[in-house]
Amino acid sequence: MENKAKVKAVLKQMQSVIALVIIFVVASTICVKDGRNNFLDIRNLMNVLRAVSENGIIAIGMTLILILGDIELSVGSVVGLISTGCAYLMVMSGFGFIPAVLTSLVIGGLFGLFNGLCITKLHLQAFIVTLASMNIARGLARFWANGIGIPLAYGEGEGMAPPAFEVLQMRIGGVVPVPAVIFIQTAINICSE
Repeated sequence: MENKAKVKAVLKQMQSVIALVIIFVVASTICVKDGRNNFLDIRNLMNVLRAVSENGIIAIGMTLILILGDIELSVGSVVGLISTGCAYLMVMSGFGFIPAVLTSLVIGGLFGLFNGLCITKLHLQAFIVTLASMNIARGLARFWANGIGIPLAYGEGEGMAPPAFEVLQMRIGGVVPVPAVIFIQTAINICSE
């Protein structure tokens, strides 16, 4: 009876890992075409890694906040704001790669500073402050983009993003996506401290 309870507790604790393994096995089984497993293809696995890298970087920061016993609701909206802002600055305002990225990072930093000061100096609840910041960032992004997406096309000239920005779409050695390298390096840096 006691062993059954232990097994049940372990299964409950590992349910996310078990679900991931099941999804992996099912995807590997059904994604076979002409005798070739398309799911386990290195190109597909690198595309999946690239797709999860942005969320992975955000998750690292969110994990630290949760470990400290707080909450941050505005992170997704702030990412949307600085992404929209960066695209707008490059495509619509003619900013170069470095000025657009630095300006976007400053905007994100100001939101973080605002949240931090409201929480630590004014002693407001993190939930309320970041909920307000989330709506402010979302509204500013919508206003900045005039309610529509800003398409990125790389090249020289008006309405084009600088080709240097395309580095985030590149693959190291033709295989490993640059965002994945940034994600892995961020995780290593956090774990080593």
